[in-house]
Amino acid sequence: MLAAICGGQSVQPPRPLRCPVGARFGVFVARMTGWGPPQDLLIGHADTPSDYFHPLYWASRNDPEFRVRCLLYRPCEIEDQVVRIPDRARAAAGGDGHLAVIDSHGTWEYDFWQVRSKPVGGGTLVVSRAGRTRINGLGLGSNATAAWFGLAAGVIRPAELLAGRIDHALFAQIKCTSGESVYPAHRRATAAPCERFGSSNTAAPPIGARFVLDLSADEIARLEVPAWKKTIFRALARYGMIVGDTNGGNAAWGLQVESGSTYTSFDRPDPWRSIAKELGAERYRDASFLALDGGIDWARHLRQVDPCVSRGSR
Repeated sequence: MLAAICGGQSVQPPRPLRCPVGARFGVFVARMTGWGPPQDLLIGHADTPSDYFHPLYWASRNDPEFRVRCLLYRPCEIEDQVVRIPDRARAAAGGDGHLAVIDSHGTWEYDFWQVRSKPVGGGTLVVSRAGRTRINGLGLGSNATAAWFGLAAGVIRPAELLAGRIDHALFAQIKCTSGESVYPAHRRATAAPCERFGSSNTAAPPIGARFVLDLSADEIARLEVPAWKKTIFRALARYGMIVGDTNGGNAAWGLQVESGSTYTSFDRPDPWRSIAKELGAERYRDASFLALDGGIDWARHLRQVDPCVSRGSR
């Protein structure tokens, strides 16, 4: 039985007649898997231009104050708000320049896209876009990803992979979208439509689409793949992956992990490098990579489920 995450809790899929996991969504799977294999999981590239992942930080009452200034879509939701951010916290060094900080009360997650200026000791934090979402809420409505998901939502953290257990849905990015959105993505979100890359939007998945792996726990256990991959497959089977962004027309789809800058910003080793070494991951330029492909016939076992599964409709 497949399961979905809605409001932070695991819920069984609603009755088929009310909320179908239907064949009509097969065209989206066919289009996405037809683009090719999933993107390799890039790790160990903190503080390099290849890092498009999400660094996550926790603020204290003693951290400096920053007043938010957004350069795009002004005024943004948290324009001119004052946010405490650790002085040493760094945005990811790739072009998205993501940074997320959870306030000292554990109430709000503040999310930033393309951090352009973060002065030492506080001041004006200049970003392209920003938003916030409640920690005890759904993780939605924070305008720093294409779908307006919070940056902490769905990322794979090093400790989870090491523990062999991921208890949440996964954040996915795909090649391009239909130019439409479905829940839980923001209703006006489009990400990068396929027509932007000279291709048709027809049958491309919308932003917010949820895909699940149609394999049982026993079937996954019997796969001849490494343990780390089974950990991800189990999460895909139980909770699925939700499309939160696009990847510039590159790989068919991939998964988002926590940026190693979360740790290196504070002079701690990047745990992804240790994992890469332990797993014997190959290194290419700035990053090591783990091949997510292999062991699964994605076209056969990947399913897109109705958006009402994410809503928890009955």
